[in-house]
Amino acid sequence: NQAPAPWECHCSALLWLGRGGRAAAAVLPPALAGSPALVTLGAFVRYTDTPVGAYEEVLGIVGSRTGLRPWGNVAFMSADSETSLVGGRTNWAMPK
Repeated sequence: NQAPAPWECHCSALLWLGRGGRAAAAVLPPALAGSPALVTLGAFVRYTDTPVGAYEEVLGIVGSRTGLRPWGNVAFMSADSETSLVGGRTNWAMPK
């Protein structure tokens, strides 16, 4: 891990929201099985300034809530930088 947390980053992103549902709930990990998938979020992100240099990633998140507390699970994430992949897994347990 070349850059331990925390990271200060600058980026631009394209985000979109969608409805949740059975298909979205099916990608949740076993610990969240049975939770309703209320929303999905997709993103293309271009990081221009990070501790590991510039890189891009695409991701998908399934969102829900427990009581009034919202939460999200990153179901998919892919980055075009090996150092970002290692940093994301090591620092934040992201599934890059």
